[in-house]
Amino acid sequence: ITLTDPGNAVTTITLQARNAANTADAAGAIAYRDSDGVDVGGVRTTSTFDLTTNGPITSSGALIVGGPTTLTAGAANNITLNNANDFSTVSVVSGNNVVLNDVNALDLGASTVSGTLTVTSGGALTQSGAVTAPNLAVTSSGPVTLTNPANDFDTVAAQVNGAGNGLQLADVGA
Repeated sequence: ITLTDPGNAVTTITLQARNAANTADAAGAIAYRDSDGVDVGGVRTTSTFDLTTNGPITSSGALIVGGPTTLTAGAANNITLNNANDFSTVSVVSGNNVVLNDVNALDLGASTVSGTLTVTSGGALTQSGAVTAPNLAVTSSGPVTLTNPANDFDTVAAQVNGAGNGLQLADVGA
């Protein structure tokens, strides 16, 4: 599904890549671009999801994405994906205050957030790219391993639940 015309302007969108019988998610990259903000009613794919807007991104339904998710909202716009989402990897190209919830483990790809990055994961929280966010707030039911030496945080608040789960952070500065 490729709907990347910069003139797209919808209020709520649901995008799904499903098998022919509509009984399971299927491989199928999804890309959507919107001229202003958008509410995501739901996304389902075993492939990639790329969402670019010139406004805030919210969700009124779950996003189930088996491949990498890339979000771009602009440095002044918030991204709020606080439903029972199931991501593989999430990268934030740009966003102000960003809220990401995942029902299990989550991998953070390279991300640049201009405000607060709030992440809640039902499992391990790891990273595959450097994360820049003045404020990081993490709640995890698994170990948190954010050890990329190029990470850049000013303030970190973390709650790691579960016996034996720890927190490891690296930061390029103070």
